[in-house]
Amino acid sequence: MRRPLALLVATAILVPSVFAEAQSLRARQKHIKAEEQQAEKISSVNKTCGTEIEAGFDWDTFPDEVFKTKYSIPLYCEHPLEAMRNLCRSNDGDLAKEAISSKVSAVICQYGEERQMALDEGTMRYTIHFGTRNDYRYVYEWLLDNL
Repeated sequence: MRRPLALLVATAILVPSVFAEAQSLRARQKHIKAEEQQAEKISSVNKTCGTEIEAGFDWDTFPDEVFKTKYSIPLYCEHPLEAMRNLCRSNDGDLAKEAISSKVSAVICQYGEERQMALDEGTMRYTIHFGTRNDYRYVYEWLLDNL
């Protein structure tokens, strides 16, 4: 099962490289920054939770105009990672660690018309939409109800 998951995450991360010529310099810069910041966050989650979760972006879901906005893709996309890390640090951290390690093997951030979360065969998809409020609380509550 790890091989298809690794392929999914690698595809989500590497697809931008294939289409780099079609993307603006601004978009490529934002991809690099987002991926660097997400790598730091997922490393912290894995250390805190004792997991080996992979993380990536589904860049095909982000329209070009998103890269011209003031919104920070990494800040929006970090909510599931931050919430999982905080759950593992909580008083019920052992329960959270067990739930997370048994149910989550990858986290993919994508863009859509409305914020939502889904977990399917170990892959958690977090769909962001700029301008939503209380994103961290939404994610934290979703994790409590779905892990």
